[in-house]
Amino acid sequence: MEHAPEWTQHALRQLAARARRLVLHGLPLELFDLESEAVAAFRYLQSGSNSGKVVLRVAFLEQSAHGSHIVTGGSGGLALVTAGWLVGRGASAVVLSSRSGRVGAAQADTSAGSVASCALLAARCDASEPADRSMSPVEFHYQRGHQIGYVPLIAGTSYIALAREVMATYRAAPFRISDSKFHTFFFLDDETKADALQQISYHAETGNILIESNVDGAATVHAELRASFFEPAAIDALDTASAIRRCSRQVDAAEFYASIGNNYQGEFRTMTSSWVGENEVIAQIAFPNHKTAAFLRGCAWLDACNQPGVLLTQKDPSASQCLPDHMIGRPYFAARIASYEVLSTNLKQTRVMWGYHYAPEGEPALMRAYNASGKCVVQIHGGEMGELAPGFLESRRAQRHIYE
Repeated sequence: MEHAPEWTQHALRQLAARARRLVLHGLPLELFDLESEAVAAFRYLQSGSNSGKVVLRVAFLEQSAHGSHIVTGGSGGLALVTAGWLVGRGASAVVLSSRSGRVGAAQADTSAGSVASCALLAARCDASEPADRSMSPVEFHYQRGHQIGYVPLIAGTSYIALAREVMATYRAAPFRISDSKFHTFFFLDDETKADALQQISYHAETGNILIESNVDGAATVHAELRASFFEPAAIDALDTASAIRRCSRQVDAAEFYASIGNNYQGEFRTMTSSWVGENEVIAQIAFPNHKTAAFLRGCAWLDACNQPGVLLTQKDPSASQCLPDHMIGRPYFAARIASYEVLSTNLKQTRVMWGYHYAPEGEPALMRAYNASGKCVVQIHGGEMGELAPGFLESRRAQRHIYE
């Protein structure tokens, strides 16, 4: 072009003229659908008769902000790098599928920082087998927990958030958890071996969810649930002003956490203020740090909305402790729940939540969690308080977490 500009100009004019007369055409395109004609596309390439381009058309899929990104081909280093790349671009849940369903401890520790802000699951399935791709039952192995106190553990409210992740693989719709029994905590402290796994199994036919840990092949059941989809009845929006007027005694965060006898930390210590009435409590939950990972926030506000319920057991408002004497110094948790209804599958919600507890004399307790706009997103019927009663060493371990 530099040495013969006149010739180049003449050639371009000829090409432009032929293009206007539609004499020139681009290379022919052979289009195939990725889902149904991928094999035919490769066969066409192998035939040697193609003279243009072979293009696979990828169907447009509806995207969900709460969906999971599935990475096939193993759960090793490359999969974790891919998971980190997805998280960096906004993914909130990543599933690593492999035949073993495990992530090596060394690999998990090395890559944990890049995927810490999402729900990272390792699913045991063979992507080449259609039966495995259906994931029924679904087995998700959770590698890490949330540090609520000095000893990290996976709490009961984390079980609910994890159950939502399992149910969402089938349908993003309201669901009810019934017949729930919480047996023990799952500790992730120095006494727990590095390769310990938290396993959640959901059987679609029966609706049973089994939550257990596995260390060296020995399984320990932590909770048993039954989940089913349902159509919820309409619930009025929360009138916070009226509820606060009825609940005349205000308990601020400092007073509450000093008297509850429980060492909540970080995103779990987010109750800003509560108001106590004769048989009801309302509390505001706020996350001052907007960078708190959305998945951690979802587990945290479930827990934080439940915390003020212990104020209903405080018979003497002037007492320095919320719980009765026989429960002080012992780990406590929700031992049983009659019905746990998740009305909105987006458990991340907003940075401001409201917890409302109502326990009339002689009737089952009711807890509702509302988002910032006053919409009820979770309600719990018939919660019963329980106490952890394991052996001496396990009890000391729990006390280190909760009270020391």
